[in-house]
Amino acid sequence: MSNSVQHDRDTDSDIEGYELAFAPAIHGLPRDVVVVLRSDRTGPGGHPVYLDATGIVSAEISDRGEARMIATGIGQRLSPPVEIRTAGRVADHAAPAAEKHRMMGVPGPE
Repeated sequence: MSNSVQHDRDTDSDIEGYELAFAPAIHGLPRDVVVVLRSDRTGPGGHPVYLDATGIVSAEISDRGEARMIATGIGQRLSPPVEIRTAGRVADHAAPAAEKHRMMGVPGPE
């Protein structure tokens, strides 16, 4: 995979979500953090695809914590995350994200 960042947990193929931290656009500002949840999609490498609540941020994340960002629109500039963490309280994000995924027609996990 093109972007390799170790996550903060041992290998676990049942992880529901991750926090992806991106470098700030302006030096000195805090990192941008996006929570992505597992969808029922798989990426080109055969690993699960994780989506944010908007469906714009999409990443294939391996069970070793390697991330490959996936374009979801024309002209999108993909930046690799500088850090990947398992989402601390996925349940806090799951209901709102699942509802947004449903409304957008994005399949979620079973």
